[in-house]
Amino acid sequence: MYINEECIDIIKKQRKEYFSALIFVIALLSFIFRFISNYTISNAMMESDYTLEIRGLSLKYLLISVAGEMYDVNVRIKEDQASLYKFYGDDLYNHYKWIQKTYLDMDDEMKTYLNTIYSDGTNEGKLIYIVAELGDEAGIHQINSRIQSSTLPIEIKKASQKFYPYFYENYLKDYIVLKRNTYNDYFAELNQKIQKEQFDLLGFIERISGIKYDRRYKPVLYYTLRPGNAWGFPYKDLYIALIPFKKNEYEDFFYILYHEYSHKIFKTITHTNEFKNLTEELKSNSTIYDAWNNNYYNQFYTWEAWCEDILVEGFAMYLDYKAKGNRAKEIKSIRPYDHEYFEYLVQKQFDSRTMNLKSITIQFLEEIVPKKQLSS
Repeated sequence: MYINEECIDIIKKQRKEYFSALIFVIALLSFIFRFISNYTISNAMMESDYTLEIRGLSLKYLLISVAGEMYDVNVRIKEDQASLYKFYGDDLYNHYKWIQKTYLDMDDEMKTYLNTIYSDGTNEGKLIYIVAELGDEAGIHQINSRIQSSTLPIEIKKASQKFYPYFYENYLKDYIVLKRNTYNDYFAELNQKIQKEQFDLLGFIERISGIKYDRRYKPVLYYTLRPGNAWGFPYKDLYIALIPFKKNEYEDFFYILYHEYSHKIFKTITHTNEFKNLTEELKSNSTIYDAWNNNYYNQFYTWEAWCEDILVEGFAMYLDYKAKGNRAKEIKSIRPYDHEYFEYLVQKQFDSRTMNLKSITIQFLEEIVPKKQLSS
């Protein structure tokens, strides 16, 4: 943060006010450090063109995401996930127990509807995009009406018409009230920080990558309740991100957003034939291929999307590095080679003013394609 020029002039011209001005500065810095938690934004990021807006919890997204999480926890993922939720704290571990208990409490008919909606791993994303046009205060009937008017398959719409009102009225309605009481003060505080700093998030990504978004988006943030899970997608003039709740860790707050908001940048690379041809060759890299082809990630990602996600995660690490001016603590990831891509950018001293992100990315991919064995 900066002290404005007027304050500096007063300090210079009116020495008698020196101590009161100094006390003001100390109080201001104390206020900032209390909120920022040792995280500072560099000068290059202090622009207001794309100021992020925090909108917190909205039923239209929570309804879709919590039900999807319930399906994954109880049906799709066979392993116990208690340790994962415990890692994120007591609140999320209690959420995990609520997810399990709610599923067990539902009758078999509703479990069948849930299965119909979410057995295809891509449906959650489709549903989230469908309800995006609704207002943030949309109720269960508006949400269901919007789903029914969509082009989803008839069996999905029928299951949604039965399941979502039942799930909301019997379980989710009271649960959201509980969560709102817990989180609303935090959202207001977080919004205050963001608006005060005027962090040009999308502009920062453009400047570091050297690639412009296809339009001038307004970044808008909503929260879900599932740890380690996030969505990002453009909708009209908004670039919406749904991220998991992680209170009091402001230092890591932007990292998730770097990932979600970089996908649109990398589409300019991953939609090229050069990239698509390389991903075919990358199938011979067993580390990358086996991490995807495990009957879980291949239900949510196409092969090309998995390769893109590796690059996006590595670039998020690079954005974090450029923002802070140093390497943060290592961030664990499910994706192979994302950290290697980050290190490659650092090693090459990537600078969009003198280098092309597509070219350096293609070079990296070419280096991790297994070399063909020479025939004897």
